[in-house]
This record gives sequence, C-alpha cells and structure tokens, in this order.
Amino acid sequence: PHIISHKTGKVCKEVEIGFLYPNKKEQWIRLSSVPIFDKHSVISRIITTLSDVTDTRKNRQRLHETELLYTNIFSVMKEAIIVLNSNREFVVCNSSGEQFLDIANSLRENYGKLGLVNEQLIEIPEEEFPSRKTFQTGKPCIDSIVGIPRGTKEYQWIMVNTQPIF
Repeated sequence: PHIISHKTGKVCKEVEIGFLYPNKKEQWIRLSSVPIFDKHSVISRIITTLSDVTDTRKNRQRLHETELLYTNIFSVMKEAIIVLNSNREFVVCNSSGEQFLDIANSLRENYGKLGLVNEQLIEIPEEEFPSRKTFQTGKPCIDSIVGIPRGTKEYQWIMVNTQPIF
C-alpha cells in the first residue's frame, strides 16, 4: 500500500498480506497507507499503519466452517425449522419447513384460515398458535400438539416447539 499511495497519491486501505514461515506458522498483517501532501501538493510523507489480523482471519474461517456445518445440518433435518423475525415475517426455513408453509398457505387460500386444532379437536385461534404465544410472552412453547386438517375429520398431528431468539 505504501508504494501504491506514493505512485497514485491516493489512500490505500486495509490490504491484507499473509506470511507463511518455515515452521508452517501463518501470520496476516493489515496495512493502510495515507499520503501527506506539502503546501505545493507534493507528497511529503506517507503514513502506513500495520495491524496483526491473524486471529481475526482464523476466527472468520472457523465461523465460516461452522456456518457451513450448521447450514448442512439444518437443510437435511426431517423436522420443520422455521425462523421468524420480530415482525413475524419468515426469515429462513429448511425444506421440511417449506413443506409445512406450503400446507399452511394452501389451507389459508382454500378455507381462509389454517384450521389447526388441539388434541380435543377444538380449533386453535391464530392468536393462540405457539409462535404467537412466544412472540407475546418471550417464552418458549414446548411440546404443543397441533392437528393440521387433512380432509374431512382427518388430521396430521405435529409437535410444535418454539424458542425466542434474542
């Protein structure tokens, strides 16, 4: 960055350079250079800062690897995982979650409501859905049994668990 700033007269920011030592140790340095001009607009000096970013790069790599691992696990789970934001909008879901959402959307389109029932076959009002309760109270709902209509008086029974993420 020092040479670039000298040749161009421009700031050169956050260039990372890696070193591999004979003992196989890696080190990463981040450099930034700023040209300083005299009263005649000629570069009189260049200030270059250096910082060791080896740990930051290692942590970023570990985070990336962990994200890949959890993304792979998340995508192949049989359980439906659906993440909502604070506005109750869908952020992400796995393929099982997509299947559930497709069923939910189909029920809403065909019947104007989900028509979910509890174990006593009493329809659950939308404000009593486990996800709604979690949003209202900030507390998880564990092992809520919910029936999804599958034709006349037939239901697919699912267990719903919700967990707020702060």
